[in-house]
Amino acid sequence: TMHQNNESESAQEVKVEVVDEKSENMTSIKLAKLKARVAELEDQALRQRAEHENSRKAIYKESDKRVGIAVKKVVTKFLTIMSAFNQGIQSAEQAPDIAGVINGMKMVDSMFTAALTELEVMEINAEPGTPLDPSLHMAISKQESSEHPTNTIVSVVAKGYTYQGLLLQPAMVIVSA
Repeated sequence: TMHQNNESESAQEVKVEVVDEKSENMTSIKLAKLKARVAELEDQALRQRAEHENSRKAIYKESDKRVGIAVKKVVTKFLTIMSAFNQGIQSAEQAPDIAGVINGMKMVDSMFTAALTELEVMEINAEPGTPLDPSLHMAISKQESSEHPTNTIVSVVAKGYTYQGLLLQPAMVIVSA
């Protein structure tokens, strides 16, 4: 019986060793599969990051191109006006009377106004008698006035402008005290 016991224990040890070897093989196979999956996912993540970066660069490039086109359009308009202004200066130096100079300045002013309107830059209403709007007007001085209620515009020192509802420059005004 003792011999049978030793054989039985030996058989169990062999079974345990076989099971352990199978378990080790299964574990190493699972580990290899997991490592392969991790490598695959890391590769996918790397590719997605590269794709995202390429898309981002393409968007910025397109945006820069559009801004460049817009700037060129604006600068071209103002270079045309600058040329007219320079011609006006030359004419003014030779003008026999001030009326020609004033007409030339009015022409340049009209060109500026037309260019700004085309670019959707709008002048802020700051007519005398208009109530002061701190979001559009900057009161730089107060003046006594019998014809205007308190805090209404008496006169404009510098025009103000908006672009698509965005304040570019407030109108500088004198208001009634």
